[in-house]
Amino acid sequence: MIKVRNLNKYYYKGKPNELHVINDTSLELPSYGLISLVGKSGSGKTTLLNVIGGLDKAKGIIEYEDVTINNYNMNKIDKYRKDNIGYIFQSYNLLPNETVYNNLKIALELVDITDPKEIDKRIEYTLKRVGMYKYRKKQTFALSGGQQQRISIARALAKGSKIIIADEPTGNLDSENTLEVMNILKKISKNTLVLLVTHDMSIAKFYSDRIIEVKDGKIERDYSNEKSDSLSFSSMNKIYLKDYNLNESKTNFGSVKVYSEEEGFKIDLEVIVRNGNIYIQANKQVKLVETSNLEIINDHYRDLSSTDYELNDYDNSWFVKTKRSLKDKLNGVLAGVKESIHSFLHSSKKIKFINTSFLLMGIILGLAAVCLINFTTRDTSDFVYADNYNIITSSDHTFFHDPIETLVDNYKNGKIDNISLSREDSVLTFKHHYTFNKNISIKSELMVLRYIDNVEKSIVYGEAPKADNEAVIDIVTAESILSHYGNKAKYEDLIGKVVTLYDNVYLEIKIVGITNNSKRVAYISETLYTKWACPVGGGLFGNKRYYKNEVDSDGNPLYEIVEGNALEELDITLNRQALVHDEFEGEFKFINGEEYILLSSGLYKVVGFYRYKDNTFNVAPNEVITNVPNANILNASLGMCLNDDEFVLIKGEKPDEVDECMVSAYTGVSLGDTYYGKKVVGIYTGTERALSTLYVVDTPTYLLENNKYSDLCFTVNGNLELTNNEEVISMLDYDLKIDEETEESNVKLFELLSYILVGISILFLYLLLRSRMFSRIYDIGVYRSLGATKSKIRAIFTTDLLVTTTLTSFVGYIGILALYNFTANSINDMLGEMMFQKNNLIVVMGIPFIYVINYIISMILLSNLLKKTPSEICTKYDI
Repeated sequence: MIKVRNLNKYYYKGKPNELHVINDTSLELPSYGLISLVGKSGSGKTTLLNVIGGLDKAKGIIEYEDVTINNYNMNKIDKYRKDNIGYIFQSYNLLPNETVYNNLKIALELVDITDPKEIDKRIEYTLKRVGMYKYRKKQTFALSGGQQQRISIARALAKGSKIIIADEPTGNLDSENTLEVMNILKKISKNTLVLLVTHDMSIAKFYSDRIIEVKDGKIERDYSNEKSDSLSFSSMNKIYLKDYNLNESKTNFGSVKVYSEEEGFKIDLEVIVRNGNIYIQANKQVKLVETSNLEIINDHYRDLSSTDYELNDYDNSWFVKTKRSLKDKLNGVLAGVKESIHSFLHSSKKIKFINTSFLLMGIILGLAAVCLINFTTRDTSDFVYADNYNIITSSDHTFFHDPIETLVDNYKNGKIDNISLSREDSVLTFKHHYTFNKNISIKSELMVLRYIDNVEKSIVYGEAPKADNEAVIDIVTAESILSHYGNKAKYEDLIGKVVTLYDNVYLEIKIVGITNNSKRVAYISETLYTKWACPVGGGLFGNKRYYKNEVDSDGNPLYEIVEGNALEELDITLNRQALVHDEFEGEFKFINGEEYILLSSGLYKVVGFYRYKDNTFNVAPNEVITNVPNANILNASLGMCLNDDEFVLIKGEKPDEVDECMVSAYTGVSLGDTYYGKKVVGIYTGTERALSTLYVVDTPTYLLENNKYSDLCFTVNGNLELTNNEEVISMLDYDLKIDEETEESNVKLFELLSYILVGISILFLYLLLRSRMFSRIYDIGVYRSLGATKSKIRAIFTTDLLVTTTLTSFVGYIGILALYNFTANSINDMLGEMMFQKNNLIVVMGIPFIYVINYIISMILLSNLLKKTPSEICTKYDI
């Protein structure tokens, strides 16, 4: 029994167009029977029906048996109507892209009827009862309106509810199907309460146990129906022969009978029989009964009587409602995942566009993760090596105007740990001689070779070099090597392995340790470093020239300034300046609006552009003239045959005797010195080939003892004690400061980009999820109308969201990060340092972030929608 007390519902309350659609209505409804609500359009009967059925809200009290709803408690009424109320909608509320079978199956699963056998039996039975079983595999959008209405009716019947809410269930049916459906509703009303809204008073009078007439939101009449004994109806598909005029003629071939609605009907027929076939020709159009949908009945038409619907054999007493087992629940989840995947693969163009946008969103989040990695994982090894040990060359100290002996004093006082040849920035190729797996090819690595004392402070695996053929490598190089040998390879596996280093010479070394340094550096013994730094055969000097050496024999510059200013004398302010060739095509750096160029010894301010006065020799456009003395080359390459256009003699003369030689101005050797047993008679400058030299040296100790301080590398572990009392900054510190400022700028840029990309992603994601929800709004309205609870809707959409996110955003995120890792590895390998950082923790943390943020936004949008009643969802979004 249902009791309704003091129901009131308004539209536009308090406004000039206020409508009181349910006006203080109270009534009691029995547990079974067929009750019709009748009235004109707009009288409020459908609204009253929706409120009683829990689809809409109103103020007042509704009691369903032992459940009392006071002023519409959505959760409470959802729970009741899910199990007890079935709906037949005037607008069908079918899922158009699903088959007839699936429409019923989904409706049953929404109310926890999940047993496949039970579902099959209910669907087959109800579809046959409404004459739609043969259409079970067709999609509903392909059916006519009348056929869709019968599917809607079958869906309500399959649920086996205590209450059936039927809003104009026969409005789109022909008379014959109307009678079939009404006979079924009348049959089930013996044990079920059927609440029917209809405009057809003849239907109401014939079938109803009770009629409620509604007008202007009020119940105008409520009375028990004195049923009509008969119901007149006509069917265009049935012909009752005994109601027609009959004319019969007998012939030798048999009798001819003509049935007609009018008397005196005449027709001329010609019947032709050939080969057993009968051909008819007439003066009027001829149609064959067998090719039409007419039913010929040899009887009189009679009105439908009450005994006709009583003979209806519809029986749902065998319907079984089983409890869901854990297996059923797991199967339901699996079925939901399969359905979501199927929907994803067979979605409409609009949904495919949205899914593609989800993929793009994953890529954007991947780029945000890349930026996050590069600003949170900072590589300080670009500035500091081996536990804060810095490297400074002897030429740097010319900026202090300190005697070079100051470095020797600092070395003796322990301020400098080591002295070696300054070839620490040379890049060499590091080749593996050992393979962990014979099926994996050997890959070369780029790294820098250094000698630094006390390297054991930063060793995390193994030990410091003890023999000349041993080396310690950095952890980045170690990771790069191990990445080619699978997950089973460990850092410890590298210890004891032999590799080859080669540049101008080949050196075989054994890895004995790994440092925590993140820059590609190998540390070797002093003796091995000296052999490598002083190869036989020499090497190219470089592209930095000292302006005092680029003069003729009279001391006049060999070049002219075509733009800008001349170089200033170097002073204690470290104003390193440069003149750049006017055909220079290299890269400039801009700091505080001023132009700089980066050379091997640091940044130089560009003050002008130069060109050599004549074509005495061809100077390459990459040659830069500076106000900083070059590190002297220790030995000139003897035996070279120089052409006149390759050099300019600036002091002395060309050698004429076998025991004479000429050396570059950049060697530091003076006229009259004995060099390689030969007397130096000339000093020259010239092309790059002319400046090429041969190193012939002993150990750093020999260099110190013989005052050969040029081009040395000093490893500093503290502050240098300089003779100049003024506060100065070493060139190394200046370089580090510039590098750090550049790196900090890059870090801030990555940080800003990460925030922007995450913000764009969240906004983009909100708009996508909102569009996605609106694209499914029809489905949500149908599900809610059929009795699905809000938690059921959330579960369905959570499964759908997980599938969509996995196949789109997750793929885009992982794809872009895989591409980044590959590219970063390639660039880092090429440069020999960690230009681009990696952080697997951030990558892994990004995956749950994608799912969590998708879920949170989706559930917020869905929860806001589910606050509306099923009727509000349907009407507001025109479902």
